[in-house]
Amino acid sequence: MLTEISFPVRYAETDAQHVVYYANHVAWFELGYEALFATLGHPLGEERPRVLEAVCRYLAPIRYGETVTVRSRALGMEEGHLWVAHEILVQGEVRARGATLLEGSGSLYPAPAQPPPERLVGWERLSPRGCQERFPLRVRYAESEPTRGAHFSRYLGWFEVGRIAFLHRLGLDYARMEVDGSPFVIAWAGCRYLVPVRFDQELEIAVWVEEVRQRSFVLGYRLTDRDEHTVAVGRTAQTFVGKDLRPASIPEWARALLLGAL
Repeated sequence: MLTEISFPVRYAETDAQHVVYYANHVAWFELGYEALFATLGHPLGEERPRVLEAVCRYLAPIRYGETVTVRSRALGMEEGHLWVAHEILVQGEVRARGATLLEGSGSLYPAPAQPPPERLVGWERLSPRGCQERFPLRVRYAESEPTRGAHFSRYLGWFEVGRIAFLHRLGLDYARMEVDGSPFVIAWAGCRYLVPVRFDQELEIAVWVEEVRQRSFVLGYRLTDRDEHTVAVGRTAQTFVGKDLRPASIPEWARALLLGAL
């Protein structure tokens, strides 16, 4: 079962790098599984399945005015939940790919389980270590949805809040790095949603370095509530790029700070 939905990129969906903000790719996945459910004869209204996991690999930038196509297909069940694979294309070129795991939807497509290769492996073991920072958050009204609390794509925005603050404390000023011509881009992002959160709820995000590679580094995230219960965990992989947005080695001064945080 394969569905496609196409639309132009809005200016509001782009960021300071003049490309689509990374959380918007994940929000577009919702359009994909909405179309898939409609094709299966179960159109979604406000009552919709909770997203248990969302992952995305970013292959090439998407810009304002380009027409994107979200292609989605059901992969099969995992413990009664449905994996849906997504591709985001521009003029036939795949610019991103990922997946969503939808709670209690496996009965709509009772096929053997085929977990996607992009899934968030080892999320159960994601726990702060090494140099870590914690930052308070409060769920804004604009981040909530009618029936399920905070929308699943908003968590990636919270990751950014924690990521930029954490890197600032390490001495990595991203705005300065852009001016100096040594920025990074998000190459991969994944989040596992454990407990829904709602408007005005107080949260805390912990951020730490998971891994440092030749051209990229991986950060881990854990969101907890006031009672220190884990509500979500995730990872992002950041790749350093040059002014042409092609992958580049991590500058030695930045590598030293990141390795120090391990």
